[in-house]
Amino acid sequence: MLLALVLDVHAVCPELVSASDLETHLDEAETAFADLDVDGFLANMDQASISLPCLGVPMSPALAAHVHRDVGLRYYVDRDQETAALSFASARILEPDFAFSDELLPADHGIRDVYASRSLVGDAREDVPRPAAGELLLDGVVGAQRPVIVQLVDGTGTPTTTRYLLPGEAMPPYEVALDPGEDLVELPTEPLVRPMHVGLGSAAVGIAAGAVYGVALAQKSQLGSDHPDWTQDDLDGLVTSNHNMVITSGALAGVAVVGGATSLLMWRL
Repeated sequence: MLLALVLDVHAVCPELVSASDLETHLDEAETAFADLDVDGFLANMDQASISLPCLGVPMSPALAAHVHRDVGLRYYVDRDQETAALSFASARILEPDFAFSDELLPADHGIRDVYASRSLVGDAREDVPRPAAGELLLDGVVGAQRPVIVQLVDGTGTPTTTRYLLPGEAMPPYEVALDPGEDLVELPTEPLVRPMHVGLGSAAVGIAAGAVYGVALAQKSQLGSDHPDWTQDDLDGLVTSNHNMVITSGALAGVAVVGGATSLLMWRL
C-alpha cells in the first residue's frame, strides 16, 4: 500500500531527507500530472513515498497538506475516489483556502468535485497517548476519521518514524509515557492498625493464656490422684501434655503483655 512503511530513520535510511527534497518530488509529480505523463507522475510519487519515512525534520502543516493533496491525486489515478476524497479532506483541513491552479487541473476536471466532496463538519478527533520521550506529530492535530501523517520526533527534534495513515490503520508502535503518579497505590490516611485493635487482641491472648494454664492445673491435680488402672504410658503422656500446656500458657501470657504495652504506647502517640 502507498506510503505504508514504518521505518526507524536512524537504522534504515541511508541518509535523512530534507523538507525541500520531499517538496521537489511532489512538485515534479504535479508537473508530470499536468503534462498527462502518468508514468512520470507515478515515478515521482513512488520517490516521494520512499522519501517520506526518511524525512529528517518535523513536517510543517503546509508540507503535510501538500502530501495529502498529491496522495489524493495518486489514489484518483488508481481509481480509488473514496480514499482520494479522504486524503483531499485532510489537505483541506490543513489549508482550507487552497485552490488547484488551472494549469494543474482544468476548471471542469472531475478531481475538483472529488476534492470538495468530503464534508469537514464534525471532523472527529481522538486522544493519542503521548510518547515516553519526544513528541508525536499528526499534521499538527490529532485526526481519527481522516488520513494523517504521523511523526514520532525524538528529544533532538529529529523524526524517528514517519508514516502516512489512512482511517482505521494502526499507529506505529512507540513507548507510551506514564502520567505522574500512575501505577502508584494510594495509601490510606488512617493507620491500618489502631491502638484499640491491639489492646483487644492482647486481652484475647491473655484470656487464652489463662484458659491454657487452667487446663495445665487440672492435669497437675490428676497427677496427684491415685489411678490404679493407668499404665506407665498413660502417666508419661499426661506429664508431657502438662508440660506443654505450661509452656504454651507462658508464651501466650508473654504475647499479651507485649501487646498491652504496644497498645499503651500507640495511645500515647
